[in-house]
Amino acid sequence: MSEQARILIQEFFSGRIDRRQLLTRAAAAGVSVSALGAMMTTPWQAMGAAAQDGGATGDLVIAASGDVDTLDPQVSQLLLYGNMLRRTVFNTLVNYAADLTYVGELAESWENPDDTTWIFNLRPDVTFHNGDPFTAEDRGRRSILLRARCREGDSLSSRLTNVESYEVIDDRTISVKLAEIQADFLDGLTQISIISEAIAADIENNPIGSGPFRFVEWVPNDHISLEANPDYFIDGQPGVATLRFNILPEPQVSITNLKSGDVQGVLSIPVTQSTILEDDDSVNVINVATSSIPLFEMLGQNNETIRTNARVRQALAMCLDKNAIQQTVYAGGGIPKWSFVGTESWAYNDLPGYDYDPEAARAILEEEGAAGLEFTVLSIQGYPDGEQAATIWQAGLAEAGVKLNIELQELSVWLDNYLNHTYDVIWNTFPGFADPNYFVSLGLQPHLTDGWTNTEAAELAVSANQTLDQAARKEQYDRLQELFVEELPIMVIQETPVVSVTAPNVQNWGINSLSWVLLNDVTIDAE
Repeated sequence: MSEQARILIQEFFSGRIDRRQLLTRAAAAGVSVSALGAMMTTPWQAMGAAAQDGGATGDLVIAASGDVDTLDPQVSQLLLYGNMLRRTVFNTLVNYAADLTYVGELAESWENPDDTTWIFNLRPDVTFHNGDPFTAEDRGRRSILLRARCREGDSLSSRLTNVESYEVIDDRTISVKLAEIQADFLDGLTQISIISEAIAADIENNPIGSGPFRFVEWVPNDHISLEANPDYFIDGQPGVATLRFNILPEPQVSITNLKSGDVQGVLSIPVTQSTILEDDDSVNVINVATSSIPLFEMLGQNNETIRTNARVRQALAMCLDKNAIQQTVYAGGGIPKWSFVGTESWAYNDLPGYDYDPEAARAILEEEGAAGLEFTVLSIQGYPDGEQAATIWQAGLAEAGVKLNIELQELSVWLDNYLNHTYDVIWNTFPGFADPNYFVSLGLQPHLTDGWTNTEAAELAVSANQTLDQAARKEQYDRLQELFVEELPIMVIQETPVVSVTAPNVQNWGINSLSWVLLNDVTIDAE
């Protein structure tokens, strides 16, 4: 019996879809009427294999504020992808412990015999969801990391461009040789999902990993369905038999669905909306301080005045009332700052930035021939904190004689503009990170090659990651942060809390200090 048939019947019996939706989705998934009929006669099968054998039980439905852009884990850089698929369907060689030190996931251990060599010893008890064994190379004699490295132009592949060669020593051992010293090499591996090359050609339709959940179905802009992997190598994971993400862009709609019982959790809601729920016994509010940073990227290709003039960008920064944003958008939570580095990081440089002073900003704009400037900020539907921050900025800019337009875009449209730099200014949010080169690689480097023409910054972005001594690295990152705040290719707003909301019977829902929502341990208590 096909897994697609099982999940569809499960949704039908639970009342989540009606008969017409059942037949329509079955046809789209290639599930025959006879397969549905056979499952209908034995509805217990729709409860999931893991539930039957005493393992993971319960069906967890979660509201997500947006959809993914692709099913390929080595392409997508969306935070939503990480929460919904990267850490549920796939594994990485290396992951983070709670204190952000590195621990093995698919790698049991590793050694670093010299500055540019890494040897990984792999877990022996792992299979991919299609039954293929996980080994140091696939059936085509290709290294498990080779596809990710060869995805030229993909943001995540940049973490492996320094790899000079691989040597498969045996099925459980792989040696990686770097061309240059790379201080954040282990950190980069936390982002590289491991797949079998045998399934790579069809990963857009059938993403097969080795993680605690198996992929079942993606109906774009509607839902993503997963089911428990009964052969997962970590005891106790996953904690539920099925996991489904319903795409609900409006936070209030998600909360309404939670209260009605249609969903049992909401990945994230605005902090301001969570405050009114804190005394509500019908829900559980999970509010965690993180180093996640919302920001405005300033070097879009559509406005040459902003793109080419750092003094203009400084003037615009003087119109951003960060204290108002902290109080209004984040209910007083988080930490306003100007640097891209986390305030708890060894690399953080506490720089003063710019005081809120629209009148002084007006004078600078007049000096630079930019009086009466008008520009547009792109933000994302379903992320009201972006619109709210832009609205506060809009008021400050108006005092300086600048007109700001705010355009909300559906996530896929926004993403296309973001990747192509086709905007004046764009609102974005980055997760926290353990090593500062994460943001340098994924946030700064795209601007250093398109818009931010600062030779010193470009050299520091490379050299700071080719230095193993942490004190020496900090000196270089201190200077890079100074240049960043001085020239403002990107204007950081603050560190923010992340808030999830669940039903009271949902247990072990996690959010780490990087803002990752962790679902593999979640369980549902019987009511």
